Amino acid sequence: LMDRMGMEEGDSEAAQEAFGRALAIARREGDTGLEARTLTQAAQVDYFHFCWRESLEHSVQALELARRVDNPYAEVEAHYSAMCIRLVLGDPEGARRHAAAGLAVAERLRDGAGITGALWANNIVSQLKGDWRAARDFSDRGLAVAPMDSRLLGCRVLLEYEVGDFGGG
Repeated sequence: LMDRMGMEEGDSEAAQEAFGRALAIARREGDTGLEARTLTQAAQVDYFHFCWRESLEHSVQALELARRVDNPYAEVEAHYSAMCIRLVLGDPEGARRHAAAGLAVAERLRDGAGITGALWANNIVSQLKGDWRAARDFSDRGLAVAPMDSRLLGCRVLLEYEVGDFGGG
């Protein structure tokens, strides 16, 4: 499926066509949950194809729909996408808000993968802002949940180097 959506071969046009069809089906069937999930996936593909504004637009639409139908899993994913794109667009405060909101929803769900991803998101935002204490806290919490998570481990290595603890890094 990922290959047909354009993520493997870089076919953004084919991906947009596939998402357009999925959105048409979701809207025709009145399946708001499917529409939210489709928009979240479209936001991620837009992100990987450097379509920043479209990615943000899809993320925001997905968030609104996910909340409307009380789909917290789609909400966590949409916050994650919005966090990534806000970082790319130079909006660290917007990224921080999405990372924090995504973590709150993931914790409410008690979803291990969602919590790990949301802790990483908060870690990376804190690290990019130079808030070493918050970055370390999110890193510690994430590594306690998922000690072998490559995102968290990679960020932790960078954090240690950034604060001058080369041995720890």
